[in-house]
Amino acid sequence: MTPARRRRASATVMQRSYARAERMLPWHVATMVLGMPSEPKWMAGGTSFWYWTQDRSQRRFFKVDTRTGSRQPLFDHRRLAQALTSNGVDASAATALRLERVRFPDREPGVMRFDLDGSTWTCDLGTYASSGDRAPERPTGVPSPDGSLVAFVRGGNVWIHDVRRGHERPLTRDGSRVYGYGATEGFGQPQPPVLAWSPDGKRLVALRIDRRGLRQFHLIRSVRGDGGARPLLHTYPYVLPGVDRVQAAEDGRVRWRAPSPRFCPSSRGGAAGASGSTSCGTAAALTERSSGRWTRTPERLST
Repeated sequence: MTPARRRRASATVMQRSYARAERMLPWHVATMVLGMPSEPKWMAGGTSFWYWTQDRSQRRFFKVDTRTGSRQPLFDHRRLAQALTSNGVDASAATALRLERVRFPDREPGVMRFDLDGSTWTCDLGTYASSGDRAPERPTGVPSPDGSLVAFVRGGNVWIHDVRRGHERPLTRDGSRVYGYGATEGFGQPQPPVLAWSPDGKRLVALRIDRRGLRQFHLIRSVRGDGGARPLLHTYPYVLPGVDRVQAAEDGRVRWRAPSPRFCPSSRGGAAGASGSTSCGTAAALTERSSGRWTRTPERLST
């Protein structure tokens, strides 16, 4: 085999290997696993919740009454698909009903809001009259249960973005990059904030991560996403063997136990949970965990 043919054969094998690996990426695997329920979302009153499942052609939404154990469709899928189609949504997209950020505003009974195809939609579940507006630009964060507020992290502090008014205000003011609220970093890149809304949307729990005293870790990114030629330097606090004082959170997540007012942190290492009232803008410490030393196991960091 000539060198040229050998190079072409090697390139073909590599392309097939990448194509085979690509089929295992989450967004492809998700289309192969059907019928799995989504994470349930509590509805107002705390006696019912809703979730969705995916079949080969459509996402189906269900409502469960916890008092009777009965299940029924959350809405009329056919009527909603027809309403979307009549409002200019592509027929295939309307039938698939891949709705995102579904919420039911407390002050508007019988109304459902959701995101679809880059627009925010409002649907009257009595008449199925629907209207959609292009979703405005807003910071990446965690939306409240009714979608009216978005909590996000800026400069180590938690901020609240009012979707309807477009206003922003800080919920905390004493955070910093090395001792901030809700902010995490992975390989020098920002990660989704560790924030959790209460079921009624009146309180917010943020995991405050203490990285004070940690040594800096450096990474060089050779391939830039903006097309630049020079490598990028990422520097961030990181746990290394031999560091005596370590207070960092690993796998920091908090979950509210709806419909009760309690929450449960599932973090390891040193982290403090802070609860903030979104109405008056006050914050208070709820719990704190700390550890003097960390060890690395093959799967995760553990105390």
